Amino acid sequence: MDYQERLQQAKNRAKKVAIITVAVLILATFIVIYNVIYNDGELDILVALFGGGISINGLFFTIIFNIKEEYKKEEKEKEREKIESKKQLLIKTWNEKMEALCCSEEDSVRVLNKNRLWVANGNLYEAEDVDRFVKRCLNQDLEEYAIEYSCIPVSNIQCFSAEGDVQYTTRISGGGGGGSTITGAIVGGLLAGETGAIVGSRKKVAEIKSESITHDSRNTLIRYYRENELLTISYDGFDVYNYLLKKMPEKDLLSMQLKGANQQKDAVETNLSDIEEKMLTIKRLYEAGLISKEEFEEKRTELLTQI
Repeated sequence: MDYQERLQQAKNRAKKVAIITVAVLILATFIVIYNVIYNDGELDILVALFGGGISINGLFFTIIFNIKEEYKKEEKEKEREKIESKKQLLIKTWNEKMEALCCSEEDSVRVLNKNRLWVANGNLYEAEDVDRFVKRCLNQDLEEYAIEYSCIPVSNIQCFSAEGDVQYTTRISGGGGGGSTITGAIVGGLLAGETGAIVGSRKKVAEIKSESITHDSRNTLIRYYRENELLTISYDGFDVYNYLLKKMPEKDLLSMQLKGANQQKDAVETNLSDIEEKMLTIKRLYEAGLISKEEFEEKRTELLTQI
């Protein structure tokens, strides 16, 4: 029996009981009044009848109220189960779509906005995390749910680089009122590590405690081309940089700069070697008398200007 049938049945019973109770009370009232007038009866019977009628009706109204409350609880539980079922469906959908995009927990990195970033199939992807996907789609009623993601071909990426640094400061606490001879010199960072060191001395008071505070301003920049326009994406921290360094080291700006410097150095060394060989050649020609002194000096000066 469903909620509506149970509720209607309880209401019908309550109406019948109410009608019967009223009829009984009316009849009883006449009987009691007759006894009081003609037979010196008591009113206690009438009061008892009224109380009993009210109690019986109150019982049926309580039953109706309980049925309604039970229905509300059942509806809430059904709604909770419905939401949980949809959550599980959305999680399954997210996993399937991420698998289709060749993304895995082990071969990706999380960025601070909780999105997932990874490299696959010659592309750099960034997609919304499962929690964000579920939250966005939970109140939507669609035939198919799509993940929000962006894609940049690796061939369009000019380079990526790491910028910023990490700084450390030291917070001092404790000591009490015993007096201090600290000169204020605190050494931190490169000299004394993260926690730093206190220069000076104190009288015998409460223990001084130092707390290292990290200020991390590092970020990762990715420069890429889109429709002949050079754009830049910035990610906080170094996680993205370390991940990209494994996936596409040839796009690392520092590596590219070092490679360019080495190539330039090799080119200079090759050029010097060629000049040295040519200098030896014209010297042998001059010593063999095949060229004049003026021609030797002219060629020598020309080669020296190429250095």
